Amino acid sequence: MWRGRYNVPTMLSACGPSSSKRIDFQTGYEKGISSILAGVSGASVINVLGGISVESTYHPVQSILDDDICAMIGRHLAALEVNHDTLALDVIAGVGPIPGNFPRTAHTREWSLGQALPPFSRLLTFSYLRARIPAEAAQ
Repeated sequence: MWRGRYNVPTMLSACGPSSSKRIDFQTGYEKGISSILAGVSGASVINVLGGISVESTYHPVQSILDDDICAMIGRHLAALEVNHDTLALDVIAGVGPIPGNFPRTAHTREWSLGQALPPFSRLLTFSYLRARIPAEAAQ
């Protein structure tokens, strides 16, 4: 209401805490669910980056993962871009209705899969992630 009607920014700092004591699945889903709820509720600022154990500790790796969560929420809340490239009427005509298989086209992979996942969510192994984070941040 404050943001929509009166154009007053709102900050929700209670939406990001996780009761987990380490970087794990619990931290991800607690932060993700509470942050998406804050986003769809109209919060202007969501304080979620880096905190662990009910925000009493901070970890830079958690900040990277939280940034991915925030990026996904931002893409969810952003308006869909509709233009000639995103509609791809030529691709639709080429694939056809039955037995059309749009995921096989390069256009679909570029526009849907490339925009759906942030960079660190695409990683396959822990060693791949560890090789890309400075040693002091991984401690």
